[in-house]
Amino acid sequence: MALSPRLPSPAPFPPTYPPRGRQSGLTARSTQILALRFGWVVLVIWYEAGEFFHSLSTCRFPDSALRQAYPDSPAPSHVVLLADPHVPHPVLSYPEGSYEWVSWIRQNMDILFMKKSWNVVMRLGRVDGVVVVGDMLDWGRGVMDEGEYRSYVDLFRSIFQLPTSTPMHFVPGNHDIPLGPNRLFSPRARARYAKYFEPPNQVVSIANHSLVMLDSVGLVEEDYRHYAAEMQFGEWDSIEGGVIEFVKDLRERKLFLFA
Repeated sequence: MALSPRLPSPAPFPPTYPPRGRQSGLTARSTQILALRFGWVVLVIWYEAGEFFHSLSTCRFPDSALRQAYPDSPAPSHVVLLADPHVPHPVLSYPEGSYEWVSWIRQNMDILFMKKSWNVVMRLGRVDGVVVVGDMLDWGRGVMDEGEYRSYVDLFRSIFQLPTSTPMHFVPGNHDIPLGPNRLFSPRARARYAKYFEPPNQVVSIANHSLVMLDSVGLVEEDYRHYAAEMQFGEWDSIEGGVIEFVKDLRERKLFLFA
């Protein structure tokens, strides 16, 4: 009996699955990108604005506490102390050889940060006076002509703006008036400071309080002189118009000293 050859059984069909939706994968990825972008936007807004207003919420003038403690007293006066702003010079504040465009970006970022900070301070409430405690300009002691220095001072005042009725007083720092001679320091730095800011030594009155603005840089220089002369402080006659003479004239008064 003839037998026909045995044919191999057909291979089973592979299981079928529903096709994966390419659209769902793209949607998931676009959602992740959108969430990432949203997160970046939130971070930028927080650090550019939210951080400043958050700090403002924890910094207030203590008016309510003063009114409770002294109900019959007049309204308290508000004085803001601004320390070491170091407004950068467009060229001299940055390393020699830096690209001009890099220095421009750095300076404008610094200025933007200072302006935002100052705007937050001005939201604290009524400000009756401002005292800047040293180093208004990062390179105020440097060698530059009168016009350049005046523009530099104008930059400072454009950042820290105040109503014309609100006084701003200044205490010189070693970046405004140099300590000792140096070829990079202007011999006219002290005269320029007195012309465009205020006299280095003075007494100002705010809300019936006398505040002393003391030239501590000049005090150190005069101290070097009487030390070199091997004289004790009480033996030193002081320089005419100098810091020690100014302080001796104030010894009998009750004062708040800023140096």
